[in-house]
Amino acid sequence: MAVVAPSPVWSQGCDVHSPMSCQNTNQFVNAGGYKEVSKFLGNAPGVSAKAKASQDMERVLDGPPLDRVDLPGNLYLFSACQAHNCDEKGAVVTGRDGSIIATGILHYPKYPAPTLTLFIRDQQDRALVEPALTNWAQSQLDAIHALVNEPKQAITDIEFRTIGAKH
Repeated sequence: MAVVAPSPVWSQGCDVHSPMSCQNTNQFVNAGGYKEVSKFLGNAPGVSAKAKASQDMERVLDGPPLDRVDLPGNLYLFSACQAHNCDEKGAVVTGRDGSIIATGILHYPKYPAPTLTLFIRDQQDRALVEPALTNWAQSQLDAIHALVNEPKQAITDIEFRTIGAKH
């Protein structure tokens, strides 16, 4: 008789290949999202020194999660911030089947000016995700500045990195 451990509460009912079943980013990543993001990014260089993009994404998706955002075109956005450094944030856009369309990191290589680095497979995906990820990043930046009672700051540095052709 086999004993089956119950699913962890944070991913219960969530299936990474059916992102609409995941309520928030923690559920998504704990149901296999980290693995899917890692496969999507492969060995792409990251935004931090000596790290791969997949390592950077895991770092920025590891903190307090936000609820899933449903985007036009049957796309879903999952985002969170880095644990103990919520100025840096990450987002993943998936298709209806859970395939990763793009990832993004809001970070500060030239502090205090933020940079939004987006990883996509091809330029066709850019039109699908650029508005949603730019709006997400700007809303996150606005929330940070409101929290510390500072004037709003616009994201002016957006970097796109194409990581390879679609399979």
